[in-house]
Amino acid sequence: PRAPWASMEGALRHKARLSERDRRLLEALSASLQGRAAEAERTYRELLMVHPEDVEAWLGLGQTCVFHNQQRGRLITEARSAFEQVLELDPGNTTANLFLSYIAQLEGDIEESDRRIDESPRQTDFVHPRIVQAFRRQDRAAVEEALAFLRAAPDCVTYEAVRFVATLTSDF
Repeated sequence: PRAPWASMEGALRHKARLSERDRRLLEALSASLQGRAAEAERTYRELLMVHPEDVEAWLGLGQTCVFHNQQRGRLITEARSAFEQVLELDPGNTTANLFLSYIAQLEGDIEESDRRIDESPRQTDFVHPRIVQAFRRQDRAAVEEALAFLRAAPDCVTYEAVRFVATLTSDF
């Protein structure tokens, strides 16, 4: 469990060697991971004022909003514009497409959510949208595939998948 934090700490120790852009991206990511959402959002927005074409900064901004907005009394769906900007700059970006699937699901637009999932490659690290889709559609084969995946997955992945399914299908 310490390995990712050790990597982040190591990167932060050597941030002086990074370009200004990369240093700011690292600082924003670190702030977001440590729950300092306002600082992360501010840093991403400052970066985007200088580098409006920076896909990594747009992704970071969107992810910060998705992961932290609810605790800040803001809507998760505020992240939509950041992920749409990612797709403007990088039309094949699977991460942005799957986050937009999640946002569409929150907005009640199941057609958009399904279309975005179907447009994404089957092999991706972001498995939650496909698992939600399987349970929502009550697709027996897809549910069995999801359950087989979850049986072998780390507990944290299983927990998050169950949370997504329960929240997005209203099946508690």
